[in-house]
Amino acid sequence: MRHRHEHRNKRKDQRAPAIRRVIPIAAILLLLILVLAVGCQGVAYVTQSPVDEEDLPEGIDVSSYQEEIDWKGVRGEGYRFAFIKATEGSTHVDPAFRDNWKKSRRAGLKTGAYHFLSFDTEGETQAENFIDTVPRTITGTLPVLRSYSARRPLPPAVDVEMYGEYETAPPTQEELDGILQPLLEELEEHYGCTPILYANPYVYEKYLAAGYSGYPVWISDPEAADELPDGREWTFCQYTFEGSSPSVDGGAKDLDIDIYRGSVWELRHMK
Repeated sequence: MRHRHEHRNKRKDQRAPAIRRVIPIAAILLLLILVLAVGCQGVAYVTQSPVDEEDLPEGIDVSSYQEEIDWKGVRGEGYRFAFIKATEGSTHVDPAFRDNWKKSRRAGLKTGAYHFLSFDTEGETQAENFIDTVPRTITGTLPVLRSYSARRPLPPAVDVEMYGEYETAPPTQEELDGILQPLLEELEEHYGCTPILYANPYVYEKYLAAGYSGYPVWISDPEAADELPDGREWTFCQYTFEGSSPSVDGGAKDLDIDIYRGSVWELRHMK
């Protein structure tokens, strides 16, 4: 207050120059705000426009079965994401996982890992196997995925399907729940996100529709409708088991191809 009283008589003379100094600064700030606003609107228009169902992002899911994969070639073909087999049961680790995980990320794909559920061991030990194998976050510099959320992997996926003797003698609902529920709980706690459930229509309707409504669904169905039989929407759909790519073992192996129900922006920021 003392400074204001001492210079009260000078304030009138100083006011005009002060205002002249403020106006250019205010104009520059206003211009910057307008530029940023237009820029943000442009980004929102491009990345958050309504989803065109004819142009949903496509991806692939692979394991060591596909052998040699040129991940830069896969990205060059327009695929946006990949699910890579990581583990099976309580002890098995896919031998190609680490190489596929590293190279797919470097190529710029949004990458996730999946676990093949076993009905022969406990869910807790299967979760330990996956957690010991799959990193929680992505490390390293990926210029094509600069934001933190875009650089995070897709949520872990659990492949629930009948195999071997269980094709003719499937587990009961109670038996499946006793393995699957603790596995999902452990994964969710460790990775901080809701796991994805992969299933074909039979497994989904028989085991998952009633008690797993809170989990995103990756449906394996070449004839999938927009909605699942219970009215839910799938998040990912494996729409063919017989695709091929010159970048995947030279096109010699069948390739599973998937689509994501959303925009590229939503896919990149899924976590």
